This record gives sequence, C-alpha cells and structure tokens, in this order.
Amino acid sequence: MTEFATKRTADINASQKLDTVEARQAVAPHRLRYMLVFGTVGAIVALGAICLLFLAG
Repeated sequence: MTEFATKRTADINASQKLDTVEARQAVAPHRLRYMLVFGTVGAIVALGAICLLFLAG
C-alpha cells in the first residue's frame, strides 16, 4: 500500500460510511451508461464477426 492510501484509510473512521459519490471520488456522467452499452455490444459483434471469419475460412 502506498503512503497516500495508508494515510487516506487512517483518516476514515471505521464507523463512518461513505456515500456513492464520495467513494467514487467523482460524479459519473449520464452518457457513461450509453458508452458502456455501445462498447460492450461493439465488442460482442466484433468477436462474433472474427469467429465467423475463422469458422467460414
């Protein structure tokens, strides 16, 4: 563990709970879910096309 991570962990009390934004350290943009969906679908389509090329060849 780095020195920063150790200090940060020591600063947070064991009984203190962090909400989602504090734990993430940033606000996720609304477009993020679309980027994840399109990226996942694109990867599946690309791997399917590669698989078909190898099976057909």
